[in-house]
Amino acid sequence: MLSIIICAHNPDLQKLNLVLNSLNQQTGIDKLLEILLIDNCSTISLKAIPNLMVNSKVRIIEENELGLSKARMRGVVEAKANLLLFLDDDTPIDSEYVINGLKIADDLPDLGSFGGSQIARFEVDVPQYALPYIEMIGSRYIAEKRMSKEYTWETTPGGAGMFIRKHIAEHYQRIASESAVRKNLGKKGKIQMCSEDVDMAYTSIDLGYNNGLFPNLKLYHYIPTKHLSRKYLLKRKFYNVYSNSLLEHVRFQKRPYVQSFKSFFMDFKKMIVGRKIFDASMLLSERLALRKAIKFIESN
Repeated sequence: MLSIIICAHNPDLQKLNLVLNSLNQQTGIDKLLEILLIDNCSTISLKAIPNLMVNSKVRIIEENELGLSKARMRGVVEAKANLLLFLDDDTPIDSEYVINGLKIADDLPDLGSFGGSQIARFEVDVPQYALPYIEMIGSRYIAEKRMSKEYTWETTPGGAGMFIRKHIAEHYQRIASESAVRKNLGKKGKIQMCSEDVDMAYTSIDLGYNNGLFPNLKLYHYIPTKHLSRKYLLKRKFYNVYSNSLLEHVRFQKRPYVQSFKSFFMDFKKMIVGRKIFDASMLLSERLALRKAIKFIESN
């Protein structure tokens, strides 16, 4: 059986209804034990919205501490099934997602966490400058099955669309609650910290399981136009590098590496001369994030 955990903070109602409707249309819906809709500090309580597409399987739970990680962990506490599926409020899934995921979990008992493709749904054509960075904002295509016990992004599922065995998520919750660095990971309102989902997936490897990605698991991610702006991409680059640096430190005791100023300046200048202004800005954002990570690590 399966518990689905959807985390929402001031969601776009139309997109959230797309997510809920995609669950209503699942093949093998009888295998779905419950849907937990975690209302994470929304300005208007989701319980007060009359046209939300909920059914008898949906339970709305209010989590009053802001943060995506906090909302997900509340879902872990409340969930009754031994297999969990995390979704966001803008990520409907393919009609075979649940049944395919359950079969994978049954067939591969040594698989701890897994996911699939995150197929982007953009409102506009993606600008040329943004194309190299769309995976960073939640667009990821999986062409073939990948599994391993390696701590690598190549076989690590993202948070939205991740299946994980409940005891692994519970173990992650325990270790995360004891770490000042881990508590700092994860999106909190407008603060775009991340990597908590990678940390949770890596926990399955800690416990001796594989992680995996499967092409027959398809999730659709509605990405707003503002997330393609240069300003937003620079911010996401900063927080991605900062978060990943903290994760590498807490897990593997790695100190962030910052190239010498001379080497950085040469790379930066080459991009400017080549009229790659935005790429140069992204390089600068990465450097600033690494320096911030070092400062945080040294003070904790």
